[in-house]
Amino acid sequence: MPDVSRTEIGQRIYQLTKEKSAEQALEKIRAHVGARWAEFDRREIETLKRLLGQAWTCVDCTTWDRIPFQDFSYDDVRRILNTGRWSGDDLASVNRRSDEVVRILSVGV
Repeated sequence: MPDVSRTEIGQRIYQLTKEKSAEQALEKIRAHVGARWAEFDRREIETLKRLLGQAWTCVDCTTWDRIPFQDFSYDDVRRILNTGRWSGDDLASVNRRSDEVVRILSVGV
């Protein structure tokens, strides 16, 4: 087995935790949206998962755990997805999108 640094292990654990948190949030949202979930295509669902993961990196665990994902509507999901349409992959654009997603997620927290 190749040597793996503690830093690499830590980075991988962080990435897995981020992905798992985004997937759990996505599942809660999907369950609440119900039949209208089928209106989202695969690309939109992947975008939503990516945006949720980016938002996860911007808030502390306590705040994330208080977000009522199970109460999010179809329109809430559309608002989140619309932030993904902002152009640019530079750090400023990513930060702006993440801040807006966190703002949407934090309503009612």
